[in-house]
Amino acid sequence: MLDIATDRTRDTRIILIHLKGRIDTLTAREFDEYFEELIQAGNRFFILSASLLEHISSAGIGSLIQFARRLEGLGGGAAFVDLNAEVRMLLDFFGLGAKLPVFSAQREARDHLRDLASKSDYSLEIRRDRVIRARPESQIQAEDGSKPGVGTPTPAEVAAPR
Repeated sequence: MLDIATDRTRDTRIILIHLKGRIDTLTAREFDEYFEELIQAGNRFFILSASLLEHISSAGIGSLIQFARRLEGLGGGAAFVDLNAEVRMLLDFFGLGAKLPVFSAQREARDHLRDLASKSDYSLEIRRDRVIRARPESQIQAEDGSKPGVGTPTPAEVAAPR
């Protein structure tokens, strides 16, 4: 069984998630769907509090890897706090420390994510409740190679149905 509780931090860009139980073959899909809903709603930065997370199976590790890649592609990030020794060992073994760093306190994790958020210049174009493109603003340009500006439609405007 996996219980997931969500809290907004004072910095509303960062969501605090409390994980309890197991992320395994039976619950990995629930984990994936839960976070996909949060991402679709525009959330990009997460603190995963795992003091009550008992176990992560290989399916759970796969979900974490997918989650980390998804956030990275959208200019977001996540960090763990309060990991038990077993879960921390698994994350280290699979090399997830770089994508999902572990901190001893929520304040440290929040500072890390704020720093990451300040460096993120990603622009999202959302269509029919699904992200279709995420890329840095500096890379957005018109088909003729010019940067969008006054009188020049943005890629979102070009792609929008009429």
